[in-house]
Amino acid sequence: MIMICAFALMISTLLKSSALAIALSIVIEFAGSIVSNLLALWGKDYAKYLFFNNTDLYQYVEGEPLSKGMTVGFSLSVLVVYFILFMAVSLFVFEKRDITS
Repeated sequence: MIMICAFALMISTLLKSSALAIALSIVIEFAGSIVSNLLALWGKDYAKYLFFNNTDLYQYVEGEPLSKGMTVGFSLSVLVVYFILFMAVSLFVFEKRDITS
């Protein structure tokens, strides 16, 4: 949930529209997980680094990660990197905006 909120915050900062950002983040969440699952099924090695493959940590409880080499620690470290990236982009764009009252 925290990662989806960070993603929505970044999109809302980039687009200046909260409603569009929420709708777009939901659409991207569903489409991204489908694309990530397809890439994992096709055997693409870079699929394990995608944001959407690592947001579902329940896959480790079931014992069946999507790609080889994925562990809980790997997914958490990928999510931390994406979180830092989302917050850095949001902060950079927000500071560059000209806010007038």
